Amino acid sequence: MNEKYKIFWKWFLNHEKIIEEIYLNKTFIDELEIKIKTLGDFTWELGPGFNKPLAFTISPGDDPNLLLETKKIISFAPILDKWEFYPARQIKEWD
Repeated sequence: MNEKYKIFWKWFLNHEKIIEEIYLNKTFIDELEIKIKTLGDFTWELGPGFNKPLAFTISPGDDPNLLLETKKIISFAPILDKWEFYPARQIKEWD
């Protein structure tokens, strides 16, 4: 089970620059969606981080029973200068 998390994060690490440059590109988003679905039935989002330029979230969506799984997935994430990783959607600060 843990091996697929390692494979996913290795893939992410190998594609970090591409993700940074084209994270709004529809074709790439479709590929990322497919990769995430290999991990399970999770929702996800890319966007600006709170403390770093970019954030990537793999979320349990509306199923709180999946939170332990998303926390485990994120625990395998690499430490990157420009990225924050979250196991659930973060509360947004609205003006």
